Amino acid sequence: MSKSNKKQLDKKSLENKCLECDNNSQETKRENKTLLMRSNDGGISGNRDLESKNINTGSGSSIDNDLNTLGDEKSQYEAIRYLGNRYMWLAQYDMVVGLNHKKPVISIPCQDAAFATSSPRPMIMIADGAGSSVVSDLGAVSVITGVARFLYTMERSLVNLLDGETSDKEDDGIRTFSLLIVKHAKGILEDLSILHRRPIKDFRCTLLLGVVGKAKTMWLKVGDGALVVEKKYIEGEEIKSELQMLGEVGKGEFANYTTFIDENIQFEDVQSGVLSSDKICALFAMSDGAAEKLVANDGTKIADRLVSWADLLRNNKLNRRILTTTFYSDAFLNNHTGDDCSVAIISSKFNEC
Repeated sequence: MSKSNKKQLDKKSLENKCLECDNNSQETKRENKTLLMRSNDGGISGNRDLESKNINTGSGSSIDNDLNTLGDEKSQYEAIRYLGNRYMWLAQYDMVVGLNHKKPVISIPCQDAAFATSSPRPMIMIADGAGSSVVSDLGAVSVITGVARFLYTMERSLVNLLDGETSDKEDDGIRTFSLLIVKHAKGILEDLSILHRRPIKDFRCTLLLGVVGKAKTMWLKVGDGALVVEKKYIEGEEIKSELQMLGEVGKGEFANYTTFIDENIQFEDVQSGVLSSDKICALFAMSDGAAEKLVANDGTKIADRLVSWADLLRNNKLNRRILTTTFYSDAFLNNHTGDDCSVAIISSKFNEC
């Protein structure tokens, strides 16, 4: 057999293996690609498909070369490239209206928005609308939807930033990309301000985000809430978990400690960072309402419940019912402020971690 024919067979064999893997995980991906929008009482009101469509600009258009389109023409191999040989990521998220929002004669809608997905790469995000901003729920949902779309569009850039080993200079590019995300989110709120003829402060919200690559994981944080990473390690004959908080601890608006995405935001208000993806098995983002019971005020202690959720998710057993009943349980609500609660989780299946 010629070397040319052998290469073709090897390539065909690889594609067949990828197709088989993709078929096994298709249901999980289809579920994780959908962003569920909230109704006024904090429930689920509908679906918005976030999968990118093909960009048709005619033959020879440079945009097809510059942007990583994610539509029907994308190969099966590309669809699973980020799962790697050892990992398959699963995603789950939920947001519930706080009981304090039920006290007024006219209930206040849930002002949290959340999203998590495993495709085209693992990512999580949370936005928490400012309590004093009358339509911040619209701002939070719009920011999450818009930022998710932005990341889908910029997938080629994320490949370059996160999937290969990079130098310190290239890590500066991740910081620049984080600032670009926040600038895009601010632009979304500016568009809402024009559309609804309201000041931008009526829509302001926080933003927490984490994106996993083959080599590196990036995160950013504007305002309060918590970002937590889980790593696994072997001690003796036991596999143990290590939870680490990313970024500084932030308090709520009424304690005057937090910042929001609005017309006054400065670059120094944006916390961001990059860490090696090696050993990362789960990533969590949560609003301050959820973090109130899951992360200590000083960030030094993190509830083991997060480890339990990650284990359930990687075994495909974590559903929204579990998250919702947890947030509304007597144990969770004991000494709780009654604020909205939201969480976004990605967790990896693994043979070894």
